[in-house]
Amino acid sequence: MTAALNAANERANEIFRQEKIGYLDIAKVVEGAMESHKKDWKEAPSLEDIVAVDAWARVRVDELAEKMKYVAA
Repeated sequence: MTAALNAANERANEIFRQEKIGYLDIAKVVEGAMESHKKDWKEAPSLEDIVAVDAWARVRVDELAEKMKYVAA
């Protein structure tokens, strides 16, 4: 879960710096990614699991940020 949190936070901050989301949206997209990740959480993930969830979380943040853009428009 910490790998997903870290990756989601890194990506959310990156797209904030690109001015694609607002400052307050960082927490919203990270929370959304973590909510989506709950069902896939593993007690003792392998290295492959960690790498996969890192990539997944970054993509999920992009998806959530894109949805927010259309809602705000």
